[in-house]
Amino acid sequence: MKTSGFAIKKLIICLLSVGISTAALSQERLSKRDYLKDYDLFQSLFEQVNSGLYRYHPKEKVDSLFRINRQKITESTSYRDFYNLVWEVIDFTGSIHNNLDYPDSLKIRLNREKIFFPLPLRYLEKKLIVNADFKDLKTGDEILSINGIEAQDFAKTVGHYRSTDGHNTTEKYAFIQTKKLADYIYYAFGKQDEFLIHYQSNGKNKQTILPAVAFKTFEEQHKNRFIPEYEEEEEALYFFRFLEGNIGYLRVSSFAIGVEESPEYKTFSAFLEYVFKDLKYHKSKNLIVDIRGNAGGIDPNESLLFAYMTDRKFKENTSAYTLTQKFPFPEQLRLKGFSLEELEEAAKERHNDYREGKYFQNQEYNPVWSPKENRFTGNLYMLIDPFVASAASHYAAMVKSDRKAVIVGQETGGGYYGHTGHYNITYQLPETGLLLSFSVVNFEQDVRELSDQKQGQGIMPDHEVQQTIEGYLNHTDKALEYIKRLIKNEN
Repeated sequence: MKTSGFAIKKLIICLLSVGISTAALSQERLSKRDYLKDYDLFQSLFEQVNSGLYRYHPKEKVDSLFRINRQKITESTSYRDFYNLVWEVIDFTGSIHNNLDYPDSLKIRLNREKIFFPLPLRYLEKKLIVNADFKDLKTGDEILSINGIEAQDFAKTVGHYRSTDGHNTTEKYAFIQTKKLADYIYYAFGKQDEFLIHYQSNGKNKQTILPAVAFKTFEEQHKNRFIPEYEEEEEALYFFRFLEGNIGYLRVSSFAIGVEESPEYKTFSAFLEYVFKDLKYHKSKNLIVDIRGNAGGIDPNESLLFAYMTDRKFKENTSAYTLTQKFPFPEQLRLKGFSLEELEEAAKERHNDYREGKYFQNQEYNPVWSPKENRFTGNLYMLIDPFVASAASHYAAMVKSDRKAVIVGQETGGGYYGHTGHYNITYQLPETGLLLSFSVVNFEQDVRELSDQKQGQGIMPDHEVQQTIEGYLNHTDKALEYIKRLIKNEN
């Protein structure tokens, strides 16, 4: 189908109006000058706005990586090469809210091309597992190599494109099971015509060649992936029930519930009050709180829940600051849900204690929380996994700090001691159109220093329980069953 010259002119005008070059849309090589312009803007933005830039690495190391990757930009640098040079710096700094996306116009065009990996995978027991029946491959088959790259190296390379707090790697591997897999493989290896798969099925080594597909085909295959019963999505963000043996089970899959005083927040508050009264009424001695898969949400929902678990007074944080009240390069900001004026007004109101070159939080917005009257005083257990992040890892950190709960599962993607959060903003780099997203408030969480929690780690479980391939395929929730056994042995 031909496109009229008028339509092409309209498209070019539209692209220029949002600062994306036509070269970026076609993914042609930009000039070294254009790449350097975007790279220098990226560095300026991180240095002026990203308060967590030096949280996990000293300034000298971060500056060195900025400098080294800038020197790698040449006239032969491709668009994807440039993306990877920028991403390497972003990932090194370590924040779960960091992201770098292709512009929508380019993603739409690429998604139509047959260049993507065709089937969903899962990372279990340090192995890459096929997660859907596809041609010769069956769910549960072990991938040995892809296009000559050993499975472990392949997984590490692909997982690199998920940003996590600090030095965490568990969520990087866990994200292989998500829809982002196809994008990550493209970022790492570029356009592919086909994939040579060496795999093991029923103890026999085999190989097959799979043609690359359009993204929609991968997406459909991902929808049809194997999902064990215990991972099936619930309609409710939270629910409560009693398990056999009068064990309370509270599931909170998200804290994206509602801001304080909203109807959703009030409903959650009433729900929790009912739950903890019910636990007391039934004289339940054991409570399991399951936050696996909870990627965070909205404050102060995590603090509200924690108030039912603790005996101490606490705050959301012991320190929180931004680097600015006025955001630079406003013409490149791409805000959703709020305007620049609203963003800057909130920053001035909430972070107006200026000292040491930083804008610290106004303590009116960091109130002291007291334990709830109906708080749980029995045996507390908490289930965590690599997907726990942001507000959810904040909650998990406070629970662990109290040392009252037994924590089971895997290290969380979100950090124990703190993180950067709030005011998640997006800048668009003008020449490449790349979308750079990050949060701007650096938090120190209200937690104690613990011997088994190092800087840069997520919340570490007391009992590490990883799912096995056999348990996964048999719909067995290994971590939950482990807690049930702990409770049974205690009794």
